[in-house]
Amino acid sequence: MTNGEKHVLDFTWAPDSARFAVTLSPTPALDDVFLHPALVVMDRAGKIERTLTDNVCMSEQFGAGPDLAWSPDGTAIAYNAFSPKRIARRLAVIPAGGGEPAYPLKTYPGTPYEKIMWASDSRHLWVQSFERTRNRVLRVDTVKGAVERFADEVKNFWAFTVSPDGRTIVLGGETGQMPPNLFVVQDRGKPSSLTNLNPQIAELRLGDVREVEWKSTRDGQLINGVLVTPPGFQPGKPFPTIVELHGGPQGMWWSSWLGTYLSRGQYYASNDYLVFLPNPRGSIGMGEEFVEANERDWGGGDYQDVMDGIDSLIKQTIADPNRLAVGGQSYGGYLTAWTTTQTNRFRAAVVDCGVIDLETFSLTNDLAAPLRYYFGGDEIRSRKLLASRSPLAHIERCKTPTLVLHGEKDERVPLYHGRAWHKGLKLLGVATEMVVYPGEGHVLEKRSNQLDEMRRVLAWYDKYLKRP
Repeated sequence: MTNGEKHVLDFTWAPDSARFAVTLSPTPALDDVFLHPALVVMDRAGKIERTLTDNVCMSEQFGAGPDLAWSPDGTAIAYNAFSPKRIARRLAVIPAGGGEPAYPLKTYPGTPYEKIMWASDSRHLWVQSFERTRNRVLRVDTVKGAVERFADEVKNFWAFTVSPDGRTIVLGGETGQMPPNLFVVQDRGKPSSLTNLNPQIAELRLGDVREVEWKSTRDGQLINGVLVTPPGFQPGKPFPTIVELHGGPQGMWWSSWLGTYLSRGQYYASNDYLVFLPNPRGSIGMGEEFVEANERDWGGGDYQDVMDGIDSLIKQTIADPNRLAVGGQSYGGYLTAWTTTQTNRFRAAVVDCGVIDLETFSLTNDLAAPLRYYFGGDEIRSRKLLASRSPLAHIERCKTPTLVLHGEKDERVPLYHGRAWHKGLKLLGVATEMVVYPGEGHVLEKRSNQLDEMRRVLAWYDKYLKRP
């Protein structure tokens, strides 16, 4: 259907099947995908009839790309666009014949995610969205911007669909103690489970999962996160505490199933740790302004938000101030390394494929563009600010025993970041170990490597937090 050099990112049929809406970039290079995508209308012969917009959100932080949806009456196309600062994501609706887009969720206090479906009336959209520490199904009035929330009792899900009449919703729903199952919600009733895919989970020793909230000492902003308490947890008895920092920075922790390779809350809790999962400024789920709140400020307000959350748990006599550890992957690895240059309150740290040298980061990885918007300039002209917010620039302050993990073939955060942190700490006499996983990229793919990493991390925390 298509020819030439342009790279197809996503497409959807028009209702009459005579044409497509297609998102294109000039090349498959990720910087072109991020900086230069366009939403076009193309006929069945592959000829571009018109370009609707060049503001299409194709950020790597949101997965594969936008979900396009053409209204049943043929008049409008829904997609995901960037906010004016090109940092946050927003839902957009544009006339199929051309014109200015509307943003029905512009002031919405959450973050629309990937799934977009039109209702049969061509006025309402079904949208998947994150709010605070949970996922929601929204029915959005594209004219008035009004929002209805559905399937409210299902706290988290990663896929959903709605019947044509809008009366039945099916979700891949999960709970704090159970991985996803199929749930059906009919006529706004209570969800009923259609499957029990992992009955063996009921035999495991799992912790309780709940949302927590605290106030920033920097500006009074309310910050949220997730707390996983170990089995046998008793209020008033401080537990050794692991602080896990998410990637992104436009990631988030959810108050539901945390039992995977990349979300290890239950793994640590089942080994008698209190697990604190903060969503500092820059995270999704709290609206556009919150996502953009760490613009030109990595390691500033986000770091303080994390520290304030820990202090809140200590004041509640939940977290043991003398047995704290911190770890994270990708941006979480960056914030972990940065944290250990700002405070010595942690007994142990784990830096997993973390960004250590912001000054050279975008000059050496596979995607430079996002950092340009966060730091207000390209890799050369913003070097001074980037250097000042690099953990490497402050490594002499780090006294925390640190395990460094990295994939050998990581193109998003090249291996030299991990090696620089490990060698630097070793030169300074800080206890450190490094593991490089052969052939692996930014996220480990081999099951054996995933298990190895999880076991090594737990052993590192045990070594420093379970001794007197």
